[in-house]
Amino acid sequence: MTAAPTAVHEAERRVVCPGCGDVRWLTARNARGVARGESSGLCERCRFPGRPSTPEERAAAMRWWLDRYSDSQLAELALGLGVEGACAQNVARRRAVLR
Repeated sequence: MTAAPTAVHEAERRVVCPGCGDVRWLTARNARGVARGESSGLCERCRFPGRPSTPEERAAAMRWWLDRYSDSQLAELALGLGVEGACAQNVARRRAVLR
């Protein structure tokens, strides 16, 4: 025996973030709140922007990857992400600069 649903499900509504213009989908209730001005309607990235990373933090992140993967593995990962010019020689060059 299953319990009957207690809430009526409404269709999601398309909302555009006023900060960045990204389109996202909200429940009808939340979309009405945005329309009434009860909430800002900002997406998560605009409401909680990350702080910019420092060059030292970027270098530490690159070292983390270089410590765990070989040059060919990193080149393969980069190619999978669509990075142009990703090859083991370029990874080896970056590895030499960071060491």
